[in-house]
Amino acid sequence: MKGISPIIASVLLIAITMSIAVILAAYVTQYTRETTGAIPTACIGGALFVHGTPDCTTSTLTIDLEAAYVTLGEFKADTRDSTGTIIDTAALRVTGPSSLAPGEIGTLTFTLPSTCTGVDQVRVTTNCFNVRTDWSSV
Repeated sequence: MKGISPIIASVLLIAITMSIAVILAAYVTQYTRETTGAIPTACIGGALFVHGTPDCTTSTLTIDLEAAYVTLGEFKADTRDSTGTIIDTAALRVTGPSSLAPGEIGTLTFTLPSTCTGVDQVRVTTNCFNVRTDWSSV
């Protein structure tokens, strides 16, 4: 009984190897697209700066902000008291520009659910998970 020729055996091994490689490449490509699609926007190089001192009167918090290097938007404020405890900020409503272009300065006004009493510091976050201001005294 005779086996298959060495040339046919080599062609079959190469064909099987390439088939497996194509299947794996398709799987890895799909997996990579799904995984990287879930990564939040990083806005590499972006920065946000507070100009002056935030002002809190009655139940209104006013902050002058400057965007740097990238366009920023979806502003939210975190506030905390003198002990460092973050005050519930889910109810804060913001008015002002919806986004700031690089180098642009805008005034944001946050309406607090109650008075400014107890608010000691504020930090503004954006749509970019890595861009936010430092804590500023009010």
